[in-house]
Order: sequence, then C-alpha cells, then structure tokens
Amino acid sequence: MLLVCCMMVSALMPLSTIIASAASDGNNQDVIMNEDGVPTTYKVGDVDYELVKGAFNYTSAEYEEMSSYFYYSDGYFAQAPEYYNEHFASFAASMALASMPCRYEGEYSEKKSTKYIVDMFNAMGYTDIFVHYPEPEYFGEDAENLSTIGYAIAKKKIVVNGTETTVIAIGTRGLDYRAEWASNVTLGSGTGEAKGFGDAARQVKEGIDKYIADKGIDAGSATFFITGYSRAGATSNLVAKKLTDEYGENKVYAYCFEAPKGGVASEMKPGHTYANIHNVINAVDIVPTVGPEQMDFIRYGVDHIVPGYEVGTDAYKPGLERITEFCRHLGNPQRNYFAIHVAGTNGKGSVSH
Repeated sequence: MLLVCCMMVSALMPLSTIIASAASDGNNQDVIMNEDGVPTTYKVGDVDYELVKGAFNYTSAEYEEMSSYFYYSDGYFAQAPEYYNEHFASFAASMALASMPCRYEGEYSEKKSTKYIVDMFNAMGYTDIFVHYPEPEYFGEDAENLSTIGYAIAKKKIVVNGTETTVIAIGTRGLDYRAEWASNVTLGSGTGEAKGFGDAARQVKEGIDKYIADKGIDAGSATFFITGYSRAGATSNLVAKKLTDEYGENKVYAYCFEAPKGGVASEMKPGHTYANIHNVINAVDIVPTVGPEQMDFIRYGVDHIVPGYEVGTDAYKPGLERITEFCRHLGNPQRNYFAIHVAGTNGKGSVSH
C-alpha cells in the first residue's frame, strides 16, 4: 500500500506521481491496516511501528488555505537514509507544505505565520518547537537583506532498531519570499556555492547548532531530517550536505522538492556520495535549473526525476504570455527593482566593470 498524503500545488505534479517515481528496493517495509481498512502500523522487518495519521493545513500558490492529511511513523528512521522511501517522501512533502507561512490579516506575526508547521509538529509528537520566520522584506530601493530564511525545528526521542536516538526535524519556508526571491539568482563571484542559497543555508545551520546547544542534545547520537520546497528545497539541500559532512551519511535524512542547484563539486567531502539526500524534481519545471549547470552548479545527492506533461521542444511556447503571467503572480517585482542593463556582444563586461 502506498501512503499518499496530499497534492502539491502550483506548477507541481501530483504527489502520487512523486512517490511512485523511484523504487525503494531493500527497505523490507509494509503498511498494516486494521479491519476497517485504515493504515495503523508501519512494519520494518519484524518490528511494528505506530503509524500516525494527522490533518494539516498549508498555503496554496494562490495564497489560499488548504487542508489535507499526512502519515508519519518513527519507523521511517529504521531504514537507511540512502533508500528512497516513498512513504517518507510523501510525509516529507506534507511537511514542506506545512512549513510554508500561514496567511492571515493584520501586521506580521511570527507566531501566526508558523501555525501550520507548529500544529504538524505537535501532531507528530515532537516537542521543544523553535521557529525563526523573519518577515521578508519587500522589493524596492530600501531592501537590504535578500537572503533571510524561515525555518522551524523540533525534536523527538525514538527507539529504532533497538537504539535510542533524538530526531531533530527541520522544515524550511518555501513560499511568500518577497525580496528573498532575488537570492535565487544571487549566484556570487563564480567560485563556491551559489551565494543566495549558501547564505540562507548558513543561517539555518547556525540555527540548528544553537538549538542543539540550547537543548543539551548529544548531537553525536542524534538523527537529522530536513525538507523544503523550491528555494527552501535548495537551502535544505545545502544544509543536508553540511550536516552530512559533520555527522555522516547514516545520520541525515533529506527530501528536497523542486530544489534549484546551489552546490558545487569542489565542496563535496572525499568519500561522500550524499546518497542520503533525495531531490524530487519535475522534468518540466524551470526552477530546478537555477543555478545553471553550465556554471558548474549541482544539487548534492540523488535526483529523482518525475515525468512531466511537456518535455523538450514540446514544452516551448513562443511569446511573453507565460513570463508575463508569472511576473504578475509575483506582484511584478521587476517594476520595483532599479537597475541599469548593459547589453551587447563584445565588451559589455568591461563596460559594466
């Protein structure tokens, strides 16, 4: 049985397509249902783990409140991180959605903005919830910090494979960026990780380190799980790489959805495959092509490519209608971003410099 929790929004594919896109050979897992046909148990080998079904809310691409449900089990962490677990991926997508900020009327409130992810953590049985969702700045000449990032952290002690571990779960904000959106194309000087995603990832990693210290967690025996969508997917990808470098590939679970490329091969630790980092990518979505592979940017880990409705030349549509609609959806930020565009064939770089 496949546990499909919800539908992704905007230009994404149905979650059922995401989950079925990659095999999970060797996981030796099963979902057990009660006499009413309701999934209640997640079985790994000979061990039964409770399967929790919970309701959650999230914000759609049209900024409307949506609701769905998720399935969570501690048993997800009984399996090696390098296996693509379709049940875990389904839950991770739900958590990525819940990490998107809640919409509400009135002045900005971090507490109101994080209601969805806090409610989900509570439903999962996670405690010591910490949220850091700074209000993104608006585009304009007064905007200074374009690399802010929202994230939420919580923990839970579990026993898997006869060993106790503290799971540290991290959800990153993947919607309502405002001026943060500009960091998607802030690639840097041409060396090292993409600057915009890298700056955001450093903030999240510093937040995780502080959380570990404040809560007195033995990081060496902890297990990490991180997820995010779009910009948050790229940020989660870089954070997962940092956690993997520090704690090992067997300690970090990462599911990153529609993540742009922000890493570089030169930053990869010798001997690491980063197979524990799973990137779920829609073949027809343009977002994961940022930053360009022609500039040597990569995603750490394994890409799981799902089929799209249009690929190759069939996906090309002449005209400006789609980009015009996309800009309108973002609030036409280009009208508030003051710049001088130097165009030409040869010499434009020297002139700009």
